[in-house]
Amino acid sequence: MLDLSARWPSVALANPVLDAPGLHIAMRADIGQHLVSGNLENWNRRAGMSGDGVGASGLASGSAYTVRIASDRILAVNAPPDAVTAGWHPDGFAVTDMSAALCVIDMQGEGLPQIISRATSLDPRKPSRSANCEFAGVTAAIYHYGDRDTLRLHVDRSLVPHVWTWLTLNITTAVGADR
Repeated sequence: MLDLSARWPSVALANPVLDAPGLHIAMRADIGQHLVSGNLENWNRRAGMSGDGVGASGLASGSAYTVRIASDRILAVNAPPDAVTAGWHPDGFAVTDMSAALCVIDMQGEGLPQIISRATSLDPRKPSRSANCEFAGVTAAIYHYGDRDTLRLHVDRSLVPHVWTWLTLNITTAVGADR
């Protein structure tokens, strides 16, 4: 399969970390991401993973897990290498490497609820089956990772400059809103 990752522009941000009192935002470059479409049950068996994938406001944990994107699609995060061979598989699923196409942004801290309420209409008390939702005007996969004080976004690489600018402009206002 043709590797098009070299065609994606580099996401060159002057500062890949944003900090404000009660909020820390950072880009992650060490996360493997593969889109799996089709028979997810068969893929889960092959990968040795279980579950339907975490949805919006759900909680993912561990180094390898899945994120629900649609009824027949998941984003496999750090899945075992033998389970993410790109292409169509006879067991009824296809795998596409998305590591070069998506950027991952982690946000954590007590100011997180203010950022969530400004960026999306998502009700954090009501988890959704799909992690895809609007965040700062773009579609992103959004869920909690490790604990409820950490939010993880998977954003299309071409939209990261917009999201990062939005976060830069809103981080100070958001954390100062309750003070």
